[in-house]
Amino acid sequence: MAAHLVGGKLLTGWSTGESILGEFEVERDLGVGGFGSVALVRSRRTGERYAAKRLHEQEAHMRNLLLIEAQRWMGLPAHPHIVPCRFVRMLEGRMVVFSEYAPGGSLADRIARGEIHQDGPDEALKRVLSIALDTARGLSAAHASGLLHLDFKPANVLFAEDGTARITDFGLAATGETDPAAAIQIDWVLDIIVGDAARDADEHADLKQALLESVLGREPTTISAMAYGLTGAYASPEQAENRRVGRASDIWSWAATVLEMLLGRRTWPSGTVAGAVLAATLRRNVTRSGLVIPPGLARLLTACLTVDETARLHDFAPVVQDLCALASRLGLPVSQEPVRNGSEGIYRRRTVDGAWQDPRGLLHFAFEQAGLPPEDAVRFWPKGRDTHRSLLMQDLTMLEEARRLLESCSETAQIRAALVRALRDGAVIHERLGDWDASAARLRAALAVIDRAEPEEPVRVALSNVHNMLAIALRNVGDNRGSLNESRLAVEQARRLPESAYASDVLHEALLTAANTTAGTEEALHFVDAAAEAAAAGQDAANLAKCHMSRAATLELMGAREKAVAEWTRADEILTRLAAEGRRDLAGVHGISCLNRAQFEDLPDQETAYARKAVELLRQADADLPQQHGAQKLLSFRE
Repeated sequence: MAAHLVGGKLLTGWSTGESILGEFEVERDLGVGGFGSVALVRSRRTGERYAAKRLHEQEAHMRNLLLIEAQRWMGLPAHPHIVPCRFVRMLEGRMVVFSEYAPGGSLADRIARGEIHQDGPDEALKRVLSIALDTARGLSAAHASGLLHLDFKPANVLFAEDGTARITDFGLAATGETDPAAAIQIDWVLDIIVGDAARDADEHADLKQALLESVLGREPTTISAMAYGLTGAYASPEQAENRRVGRASDIWSWAATVLEMLLGRRTWPSGTVAGAVLAATLRRNVTRSGLVIPPGLARLLTACLTVDETARLHDFAPVVQDLCALASRLGLPVSQEPVRNGSEGIYRRRTVDGAWQDPRGLLHFAFEQAGLPPEDAVRFWPKGRDTHRSLLMQDLTMLEEARRLLESCSETAQIRAALVRALRDGAVIHERLGDWDASAARLRAALAVIDRAEPEEPVRVALSNVHNMLAIALRNVGDNRGSLNESRLAVEQARRLPESAYASDVLHEALLTAANTTAGTEEALHFVDAAAEAAAAGQDAANLAKCHMSRAATLELMGAREKAVAEWTRADEILTRLAAEGRRDLAGVHGISCLNRAQFEDLPDQETAYARKAVELLRQADADLPQQHGAQKLLSFRE
């Protein structure tokens, strides 16, 4: 597709060849989607290409809509017929959603070029059935996750390199509205069932989440929502009339798209008359291209394009079943339906070395401070039946809304403290999602808030921690100079704190970050030695194990293999002992140690053994740590 230029720029406002976010190079336009324009970009670090969708509007409510869109899209299970949403970043106050790039173009393009009807009617029918089956399976998977698409059309069907049809742009998806009273009552009941939170906060949260998943996480029998911003040419009658919609609306839009493929073009101005167009086509018994619609397909489309939604098909299961039977009769290969993985691990609001608190209390406070009814905050609560990544995005949505409301208030010490927490916790979630640039942006904003605080305000205690987090984020985007500068600022601030276990921990972490940034140098060893002194002062053996890990990595890079092995062994001994003593929170640290050791191993057997141990430990630590994927990749490469 050629680039679309507007005053020398693409529709996104970027220029071809422009660098955005310090990492991505803009190549060309891909089109226009709900709420934004889409461009093809390439990562200079990895070479991977993404479809980057940029929000048109800058208003906060539009930004929140796109964040909710990304949250729901990212929450969909991995499926061969759904384009995955990878991550979200901020650029000049506007959100950009990065999804996997599908190089095969869109179904709309193929219809416009007449490719569907190439090689005669028989081949055309096979193409239509293949695409219809792929997309029916993709929509069925979304519905199984409690998600409607509500804007299904040829432009939102893309093709992978192997020709597989995949659905994209869940810009109008909705999971329905939350009743505040019911949500509060459910949370209260779960607290009673699970018991005293003071016993073990992490275990209490885990048990509540597991119970919520078992009670509310089952596949919903009904889904309903209100559609906003639909494409009228494929809209169901109830969508066009702005009534509540459900699965049957997606079935109507899917059938209208299949009809367009059969005809080779869209011959109706409004999706509401697609059923009448089908009826007229069936009376002729043949399309203008000479394609004869099989009776089984005619019956199926008629059932999908029934105007009365109560009489229309409400489930894609019979649609997929009928399409498989039709495809088999035509001699098309029919693959097995992908099995949905219903077990994704327990959702925890913690990382290997960081955590964030449940955002609901902060959001409630923000609503109160902004003069809004606190019960209205409930509509932002997690729904309880989503995937791990989706739950991260829902927490991020709550934190973004809290931030927006707090920034609208007159600033006080209390408001500043809450705002720093919203920014800091949001940065941790972005780190979990692998979006280090967004994490860095929030940490810089948090530092700006702390700088406005009076010297005696408690929020200034967080200064060293935020500088250290920013140092880690900058190192992960390749800015080692900036990372080392932030590490030194973190060390400086930590040394100013009154003597305490917290001050020792913060100083230790800042020194280790500096060591990791300068890994492989004598300077790194000096930083590790200083970190070990801080760890000894804090009397936390886990911090001492981290020092052994950091020293081992630097010694490996310096070629001192024998000394490095001794350091790895000391770290392993400490972490194994602490695990036996009940320190469950260190499984992730131990897993990363094993992963790093595996990457330095020369012997394949040893590398495999440590990679396997890393996978096991990281699974214990959390459901979806980025390091776990690295360990899995290393293990699969060796095996």
